[in-house]
Amino acid sequence: KFLDSPKHRLLIADEVGLGKTIEAGFILTELKARQTIQRVLVICPANLTQKWRLELKKRFGEEFKILASKAFVDFLDEYADSPHDTGLNGIISYESIRKKSILDQMENLSPRFDLVIADEAHWMRNFGRKQRRAGVILSECSDAMILLTATPIHLGNENLFSLLNILDDDDFPDIYTADSRFQANEPIVKSQICMGQIPPLVDESLKQLHMVETSAYVQGHPLYDEIVSDLHGMKNQEDDLTSIRQQVLKVQRDLSELNLIGHIFT
Repeated sequence: KFLDSPKHRLLIADEVGLGKTIEAGFILTELKARQTIQRVLVICPANLTQKWRLELKKRFGEEFKILASKAFVDFLDEYADSPHDTGLNGIISYESIRKKSILDQMENLSPRFDLVIADEAHWMRNFGRKQRRAGVILSECSDAMILLTATPIHLGNENLFSLLNILDDDDFPDIYTADSRFQANEPIVKSQICMGQIPPLVDESLKQLHMVETSAYVQGHPLYDEIVSDLHGMKNQEDDLTSIRQQVLKVQRDLSELNLIGHIFT
């Protein structure tokens, strides 16, 4: 999903303990296999900096350095003198990067990062806070960005919007259009959930999709019509849906692609 993302931006919202650090490491590995990666920055709470350094070393053989405020300023100064020659595999805490002097220097310098990974990204959700300003600046400076958090769904639409706005303020410019999009997406998500049951709840999945058929987001969308047609085809087959497993998987994939924020959120 990240590699297919047009802007290489993704919010990963897996629950606690499901390995978001490892998922981010896989993305880093795949990027390095495809292009030259010169500058990578991980931002996380101070109590997680050692965990990130050890995980990246143990699981991916990547050497990262934990940066205090002064060390990060030294990197910015070096980058200002020689941007093309200055590399970085760095980990910095929200507590260190949120200092006004650092934020001002980053904003003026706009250092380019190949990849920024922000763990516990809900730390950046509140408008007007320095952590959020750091996230916005880093997003503007990065070619690729991953936000990791286990909590955005539990915090409500405004907070989910805030994180998506950091990732792509063109696609998610304001809370009003984002909220409309989230509401239109709910039946699609519920349809996905229905098709993930054993056996799949085909009738309920169709019912959910029919609720959104007049929405401007899916009206005339060829994938929507194809999914509805496939679901009607399943209804007309035998009750034993295990015999049409491939069709079920196809519908699940298509629903994931139809998901109105699926290109940037997983």
